[in-house]
Amino acid sequence: GEPVFPWYDFLDYKMNSTSENFVFVILSFPTTKARFTPAVQTAFRSAVAAAARVDLSRVILLSLTEEGNSPVTTVLQVEFLIEVGSEEGEVALARNLTLDSMNGELWRSTALTT
Repeated sequence: GEPVFPWYDFLDYKMNSTSENFVFVILSFPTTKARFTPAVQTAFRSAVAAAARVDLSRVILLSLTEEGNSPVTTVLQVEFLIEVGSEEGEVALARNLTLDSMNGELWRSTALTT
């Protein structure tokens, strides 16, 4: 997919991070790259952070891949990382970041539902 946060920037980020624990997530939903503007990306990251109960700065978009060939069938695959402070943080993330919590936060974000 198209890099949002190029790998070389991620390496700089990781080197400056105190954490060695990152959770990789792929989420697909019906939209296009054109509609996933920088404002919508920030709203998406905020929704993920709220659902995961982490700070917004810990949600890192990696890439966007558009699949499908018509506006009706297009799906955007978003690859992102969530930085956690420890293995215990990974367990807490797994407990907090559920399908229900993600859907709830995504639907609460007006930037994502308009």
